[in-house]
Amino acid sequence: MAQVALKLDRLSAGDLIIFAQSVHTGLTVNAAIFPDLPVTMLAFNTQIAALLAAQEAAITGGPTTKVTRNQKRKIVSASMVKLGRYVNNVADGDPEIIGLANMPLRAVGPRRYDTLATPTNLLTKVVGVGAVEV
Repeated sequence: MAQVALKLDRLSAGDLIIFAQSVHTGLTVNAAIFPDLPVTMLAFNTQIAALLAAQEAAITGGPTTKVTRNQKRKIVSASMVKLGRYVNNVADGDPEIIGLANMPLRAVGPRRYDTLATPTNLLTKVVGVGAVEV
């Protein structure tokens, strides 16, 4: 079952802006599939623009501009988490629907085996003190 994997903490502010703009575009273009968003696209776009302005100010500014940028980043990240949960609910495990929102899929881990077959016909030989060869 496919799920959204945002991994927002790993993104720089610039990468978060690009990712958020991509999600905004995906959700806007596919508004018929995602009709009841928890965050309006107008509000989300405003949050992204505020983060972009704060990022540009933080590049040349001092510590206070970085604090402002980090506050704007938290706002955008919180909206992304809400949107990610919403997309998960709408998609109901369908990776194509998640892709329409321009959100990445969570990686699927290795296949797990609950039981292993019991080995038969094992031959052992003592090869030294405390050592056995199978």
